[in-house]
Amino acid sequence: FADVVVAARLLTAGQLECTSPLPAVAGYVSVEVSMNGQDFSTQGHLFQLIPLPVIAALEPFSGPTAGGTRIAVFGKGFNARAASLSYLMCSFNTTSFPAIWVSATMIYCVSPPSSAGVAALEIANTPPSFSVQRNSFEFVHTSVAAMSPLEGPLIGGTQITLTGTGFLPPYTLGLVCIFEDLGETDAHAL
Repeated sequence: FADVVVAARLLTAGQLECTSPLPAVAGYVSVEVSMNGQDFSTQGHLFQLIPLPVIAALEPFSGPTAGGTRIAVFGKGFNARAASLSYLMCSFNTTSFPAIWVSATMIYCVSPPSSAGVAALEIANTPPSFSVQRNSFEFVHTSVAAMSPLEGPLIGGTQITLTGTGFLPPYTLGLVCIFEDLGETDAHAL
């Protein structure tokens, strides 16, 4: 690792393991090996040291317990090379899934199925080293028990009240109702 020597561990006759040193500076370093502590290989294999990503915001910050919510994660340091190597990961508590890289400042995470409650969302360019920031994503179980009225005129405009559980506060972005085959309409919390 550049000019820093670290101990190596023999795994098999053809495989060694060593740990990158701290502190490190972002960028590429050459990694070589020595069997006597003096004479090193000269193949020039490059290892990239990547900074931890920083999470600034999530949108949306909640989704159903069934999972499948596409979450836009905004921040910095989301590494394109890590994404191309399938290293860029989203972690909901301890469950990790590949992230979808958009840019150095935005990625998408897709929520897994989970029980209701708040999960810590973290990002890693190189697992197991996840972001220091943990943003909260809430898994909610939404259920509609009743609707009133049950009918209205063909011209539309009827205010419908839905009663149930798991509805989010009125300031929640993306609070909508969908009428099958008609599209979405804004919903308002009462």
